[in-house]
This record gives sequence, C-alpha cells and structure tokens, in this order.
Amino acid sequence: VVHAYRHEKDQTDPQMDQYRDRTTLIHEDLIRGIISLKISSLTLTDSGLYTCYVPDLEASCTMNVTVVRKKDEFTTTRPPVTENTDPEKP
Repeated sequence: VVHAYRHEKDQTDPQMDQYRDRTTLIHEDLIRGIISLKISSLTLTDSGLYTCYVPDLEASCTMNVTVVRKKDEFTTTRPPVTENTDPEKP
C-alpha cells in the first residue's frame, strides 16, 4: 500500500515503509471527485504499476509510472571570483 484513506482520514498503518512520509493525498480534490496523490523524493525504484481503488464505488484504475533521471544542468554566468593577496600582482 502506497497510501490509504478511509473514513475521511489518511491511514498510515497499511503503508509500505518506503513510502512513509513521502505521500500526500490532495483532500481538496476529493470533493470534486478527483483523486490526486503526490509522491515526493522520487527514486528510480518508484517506477512501476500503481492502482487506485475506491471500495465504496467498486472502482479502480491502474497506471504505469516511469521515473526518469534529469540530466544535471550546470550553468555559469561569469568566471569564478579569485582573490589576489600578493600586492606585487595587480
């Protein structure tokens, strides 16, 4: 279990350890019939099939999530500043 929500409360008991403190169910969306789950601090091992099940509606959906590593982006706007401590050199 990645995240459980029952009786209008988030349930942490059935949650898998690797997802503890990393999931947030957006409660405001539930009122509109939308289920939004945010998983933070993603790792490549979070890739895989995820199923959302709503027991009261006997409805479910399954999606395949693929986590990809972003390329490191390094930009420099100017050369690094160096300090000259030798009074003989300008």
